[in-house]
Amino acid sequence: MEHKENVETISVPRGTGEEGFLAAIRKILRKPRVQYIHIDSRGSIKYSWIAREGENIEPLGVDFESLLPSTIVRANEIEEIQPKNDAAGTVSALFNAAVLEHLHPVGFVLGGGSTFWSWHQKSVGVELKASYREIYGLPYYVDEQMPDYVMTLCCAFTRESTLVDTRKSFKVILPQPHELEKL
Repeated sequence: MEHKENVETISVPRGTGEEGFLAAIRKILRKPRVQYIHIDSRGSIKYSWIAREGENIEPLGVDFESLLPSTIVRANEIEEIQPKNDAAGTVSALFNAAVLEHLHPVGFVLGGGSTFWSWHQKSVGVELKASYREIYGLPYYVDEQMPDYVMTLCCAFTRESTLVDTRKSFKVILPQPHELEKL
């Protein structure tokens, strides 16, 4: 019986983070006779496996949709918090809401063109670097399905939790671009 090496590449959606990579790798490792797995910094996973001639190998079929931040937020309770006078006060109010519910913040979820960065700069006078991938010490996740004017703080039961462990989210409506011009 002949054997053939099969090589495939899949792209992990940007917003799924570590959980997206882990879900893909779990599925890859279930394939028979995996030879290698290569992950690059652009979110691409290339892998190969050996298949016998005529062997029916099912497609990888990773459910990335359920790992998207917007899906995780929608799947749990959401409480809206009223914004404060500035971005720092609003972030403090989000953290306080989590503490009052005895929950631990695990990360922020923002839309792809979020107004948070410019609002923070204008209202607080401090420019946060989006490239640091953290807001006030917590990771943030970008999801194109989230509105640009919404900021959500995802919370879980334990401090060691990740975004997929979210049990409740606190959201705030950010100023619109035309409102930022008035600041």
